[in-house]
Amino acid sequence: MYSFYMRYYKKTPNKTVFTEGMNRIGRIYIPHQLKSRLGIVDEILVQLDTDKKYLPPGGYVTSLKINKEYEACVRFSENLNELGEIGYVYVRREVLDALGVDNQLAMRIVPYDITRQKEGALIETAG
Repeated sequence: MYSFYMRYYKKTPNKTVFTEGMNRIGRIYIPHQLKSRLGIVDEILVQLDTDKKYLPPGGYVTSLKINKEYEACVRFSENLNELGEIGYVYVRREVLDALGVDNQLAMRIVPYDITRQKEGALIETAG
């Protein structure tokens, strides 16, 4: 499992946009209703793995399938049996290779609370 810390970027009329500093995953567009339901303020933690069963419970958990492939990244869309709150997610190929992803990807979005992190703790973990 890989975790990515993302910060508030901007607001659109219907969604709030979050970006990751190293651009390993593209911008995440979260509807305002989902943002308030999850208690998100300015920072989120996005966790990616090969299957939903490997992700911790809580937050917004969804499964994604490949929608379109580009040279440097792959666009994923939420499966039809999911809520469909997020829509598309762009993930760089090196992240997918490190995870061993074929066609399916699981994603979890939770609010990032700096007060819960221990000093010096690493945010990104490989599993």
